[in-house]
Amino acid sequence: MNEPTGNPGQTAMKDPKTEVLCDVLILGAGPAGLTAAIYAARSRLVTVVLDSSITGGLVATTFQIANYPGMGDVIGGSDLMGNMKKQAVSFGAEIRDMQKILTVRLEGKEKYIETESAICRSRAVIIATGAEPRKLPVAQENAYRSRGIHYCATCDGALYQDAEVMVVGGGISALEEAEFLTRYARHVTIVNRAEAFRAPAGIANQVLGNPGISVRYRCRIEGVSGDVFVSAASLRDLATG
Repeated sequence: MNEPTGNPGQTAMKDPKTEVLCDVLILGAGPAGLTAAIYAARSRLVTVVLDSSITGGLVATTFQIANYPGMGDVIGGSDLMGNMKKQAVSFGAEIRDMQKILTVRLEGKEKYIETESAICRSRAVIIATGAEPRKLPVAQENAYRSRGIHYCATCDGALYQDAEVMVVGGGISALEEAEFLTRYARHVTIVNRAEAFRAPAGIANQVLGNPGISVRYRCRIEGVSGDVFVSAASLRDLATG
């Protein structure tokens, strides 16, 4: 039997956290955060950007973008955000993504942000954390995200010219997205778990009167399938099973 090494009861020492001092600390590495980083770094401020996920935010997961100001051509979301990151870094900004933020203290002249690997102290903090949509609760969500599963009709609706499209939900956002998608899709089906919409009656009546939209009430989407892109979805009738 091998004898244990080291002193009994001794615990391994964790590496000390990196000390980060800056003029401007930006929380969020999406379009807003990276734009702020470009302006701050170009103004010769020591600028650090923190994000708990990958650089680019929700836009980085968008398949194609054709409505961003100044972009004459269609561009992939990850490519657009890669360009923004490169520009921010070229002016001297430091991007630290995949950082889980543990503590935020904004009182006083010196702001304090602690992550799993660093302690950041800054004169100012810009919060640009954006939004996170509710994900479609199916096992295939990650595989088909931006390949048939989308979270922004304005961003991706034009990809589905003359197609059959489903919108999942019954609130204001779902109904507004469904209305918008009728500009492109051959037909839009709203899948709603409840027996009625949660949206105000005015919006609901407008949607119900649109011949390009139909509704499946008391239904839940249980899965999607396809090759490279989604081509089918399975629904369960919650009333009958």
